[in-house]
Amino acid sequence: MCCSAVTLKRDFDVCSVCVGGGMHAVTERRITCTSKTCSDIGVCAVVWKVFTCTASDTWTIWVNEHGHMRGVLECEGPHKAVITAQMKKFILQQDECAVPPQLILSSMRRSSDILEPKRGYPTLSQVTNCAKYLRRL
Repeated sequence: MCCSAVTLKRDFDVCSVCVGGGMHAVTERRITCTSKTCSDIGVCAVVWKVFTCTASDTWTIWVNEHGHMRGVLECEGPHKAVITAQMKKFILQQDECAVPPQLILSSMRRSSDILEPKRGYPTLSQVTNCAKYLRRL
């Protein structure tokens, strides 16, 4: 599920994940395929439903019977860089000092405290969106 996105999130009061059920919360997330290889061909119909029980930390994952538009080919193309917890902390510190996102990204690349991730550093838009998200928390 490397190229996927959460398209729906709902909370239910009655758990359907646990063996006995119960009156505690369960969260449903629907995850759809966003692979560039699939989207070049058409709209991919693959959907995963992930049910998470908050009481027992149990997951149930369902997938529909539709195949990927790309068939059995591997997902190609560059994957987005992931913003790690260490990067989030750095972005939050810089953003509190009113440093613009472009300078935050530049400083992050030059910082010796942050190791370069496997997928590389995030893009400017990822840093901007992360700063906006962290401001709201």
